[in-house]
Amino acid sequence: MLPQHVSPVARLALRAATKFKEDYIELSKDIFRSDEARNGLHHAAEFGRYREQLLKSFLGAFLPNRLAIGDGFVTPPMGKLSSQCDVIIYERDASPHLVAEGGRALFPIEVCVAVGEVKSKLSFGELQLALEKLRKTKKMRAEMKVVTFPIAPVEVVISASAELKECVEFNLGLWNHLEAAASMYQPAEREDQNLVTFIVCEEIEWPAEKDLSHSFNSLYTSANDLHLRHNFILSLKQGLLSYFYGVHEGEEIRRIPYPYPVQSRHRVIGIEDNIPIACGWRWLPAGDKNHHIMTFAAELIHAVGQVPVYQFDPQAHSLEPQGYAFEYFPFS
Repeated sequence: MLPQHVSPVARLALRAATKFKEDYIELSKDIFRSDEARNGLHHAAEFGRYREQLLKSFLGAFLPNRLAIGDGFVTPPMGKLSSQCDVIIYERDASPHLVAEGGRALFPIEVCVAVGEVKSKLSFGELQLALEKLRKTKKMRAEMKVVTFPIAPVEVVISASAELKECVEFNLGLWNHLEAAASMYQPAEREDQNLVTFIVCEEIEWPAEKDLSHSFNSLYTSANDLHLRHNFILSLKQGLLSYFYGVHEGEEIRRIPYPYPVQSRHRVIGIEDNIPIACGWRWLPAGDKNHHIMTFAAELIHAVGQVPVYQFDPQAHSLEPQGYAFEYFPFS
């Protein structure tokens, strides 16, 4: 029973989180259980898709209307498709409707804001493989060539306009449109410009010989490209893994919840602005009230709401990115 002072919105959110967990762990198995199948499930692929749909429905209740949820493949301009993505969150109005054979949708990476993986029980090695898959997709977005200013969300568009005005005031207005747009897209230094990535699973087999802190630090074998690391790992039975950064308050350090693996836009424990540093791990254990699930949804929605979206440009994805050999004729 929730305390009476909890707001109606929080009550509904926690109820949705509880229902999502129950359906994901219990109902899905009841529907697809089979005593004859080796893995205990019949139609294992459909079982996985059912769980994906459960997550999409849960997150869809929190997303703003401008964002939609799909699945399929992310495609960069003039590059290879990503591996198949269980969950893709994208800008609804800016995305074309492109469907490949078999009904799998293709999403231009410039309109995507998040990609997620939906899993059952994961060994630690399987978790690392899933994170590497997400890292590669995130890298595709980070290496994207920007040729326009962002078109969404509103606050990002306003911020870009202010930056452009500042460039003009400092006699940098001679830049052309392409140079100005490219100069503002710096995902290695500005963490909120990156694709948001996450994993939702039933349970993780953390290494038995290590405590959680050592396990978290073992997720990645290299300290390179910190900005390409995942944003969230949600284990429904165990807890939520996210990040924090610290700020000095006198002799104390206050821990600030943060949805990104690096922090560069604020003063962090005496380090100057614009120098990205690794954030610390933040773990919220699972409990009967499922606050870890509601916190995941809330922080994910906050993070995806900051990702800049760019206008889909078919020419940028063309086989002839420099343009076609037009012939020109004067008016008679």
